[in-house]
Amino acid sequence: MVTVFLLVACNAAQDKNSVSRLYKKLDIEAVDATQKQKTTALGQQILSTCNTSYLKPLSPKDATQKVIKNMTVKRMTQTCLKYRTQYGNFKGLTFVEAYKNRKTDEIVYRYQAKFDKKNALKELRMVINKQNLLASVQSKDWHNAFVP
Repeated sequence: MVTVFLLVACNAAQDKNSVSRLYKKLDIEAVDATQKQKTTALGQQILSTCNTSYLKPLSPKDATQKVIKNMTVKRMTQTCLKYRTQYGNFKGLTFVEAYKNRKTDEIVYRYQAKFDKKNALKELRMVINKQNLLASVQSKDWHNAFVP
């Protein structure tokens, strides 16, 4: 019985350590200012779509073909309808932190996205690949701890 407990405890500790092994939190000074500015502008552009109902297409110089293909008017309309109903209008982004994926060299930028309603605090996660292109955009509920 004690052996089973020890195995479970060791596996839980390994899971927590695997995040820190795979991702390195970057010091604010170590974050590339130009790249951060790019992700902020793109995030602002994407979420502002919900307020303006105008989707400015992403450029191949800013994003991968996969991201461009997934960022359709239909998909954004569905997402924005849900967001506006649940959270109100988009108010702005605040950069919180960045992590480097040690395996892929991608940089994960975490932003808090603020909306009209008080209970609406979302995370906008922007991932930049080695070619300095937006490789992924994710929105999720805000949690203070980084969970890949």
